[in-house]
Amino acid sequence: MIYFSIFCLLSFFSFFSLKTNKVSHFIFLTFILFLLFFVGFRYEIGCDWDSYVSMFNIINKNLASTDFGYKIINILAYKMDFDIVFVNFLCAILFFCCAFFVLSKMNYPLVGLIVLFPYTIVVVSMGYTRQSVAIGFAMISIYYIVYKFNSLKFILFLFLAFLFHKSSIFLILFLPFLYLKKMKLKSRYFYIFIGLSLLIIIYIFKNYYLHIKNIYLSDMVFSAGVLPRLIIHLLPIFIYLVYRKRYVNLNIDFLNFASLFILFSIPISLFYSTIADRLNLYFIVFDIIVFDRFIYCLKFKSKIIFLFFIIVINFLILYVWYNYSFYANTCWKPYQNYLQEIL
Repeated sequence: MIYFSIFCLLSFFSFFSLKTNKVSHFIFLTFILFLLFFVGFRYEIGCDWDSYVSMFNIINKNLASTDFGYKIINILAYKMDFDIVFVNFLCAILFFCCAFFVLSKMNYPLVGLIVLFPYTIVVVSMGYTRQSVAIGFAMISIYYIVYKFNSLKFILFLFLAFLFHKSSIFLILFLPFLYLKKMKLKSRYFYIFIGLSLLIIIYIFKNYYLHIKNIYLSDMVFSAGVLPRLIIHLLPIFIYLVYRKRYVNLNIDFLNFASLFILFSIPISLFYSTIADRLNLYFIVFDIIVFDRFIYCLKFKSKIIFLFFIIVINFLILYVWYNYSFYANTCWKPYQNYLQEIL
């Protein structure tokens, strides 16, 4: 029940964060630090725990065994005579530093944590260790393309994401959205570009999936729930499309394409669930961006109502996963922390 306890505390304090002040920022930082130790020092949590331990044991013998960034962390831990817990903690530091950087730029960072917690934090960062780091760097990359229109930093952080999980490279297809307005492309060329981009993504990741499906156990673990996880994006997409004028100072071209990409992923998930699921994980930041700007534009009473609605939705996500997922019952219960083992 510790997962629900944390979520309830997050939800309670998120209402105080609707009025931005130093106290709300302190609360946000406190939660980030707590979650860092909660995730980083988890012990025998996640269905890939044994796989990661085995990978750690052979990493120095097989240098081509995993993604380069994750490999470096494993080698560092091995040379310093540490074990997989140290690897997990370093990966958690990278993920939560990235999350802190992005969310601290938002108007309501605790609301962003609520959106991240049920799946990205509890499931991904504790189960998909490598991809969680990639998602963290990708969040920063997307921040720079949406808010700052900065192609150099977009590519830099996307490269860092790629070092931890190859699936993140598909985001490079969003780079042209920094230049669409300057190029003054006609609408038909814009949609031709969208269509070609989606076809390229499918082609690349179909082969990628066929190559790794027998290597990554976690690809098979959670793909069964990809459709509900994609459908959850429909609310922020609806809000964005209806109230798009509220997002005019952001990279509208990127947000437009992200919306279409997510919608396109829903039918794709019926045939290539693992591909759709892996790529969908990177778009959690889309939900955060949309919710954050939407809440900011509401009156205070409406903010409270909408925040309550977000809390209910994410509570249901956590509740359904925790109670009805076979893997939650076998790999996440009971929660254990390495610090408990040594104290």
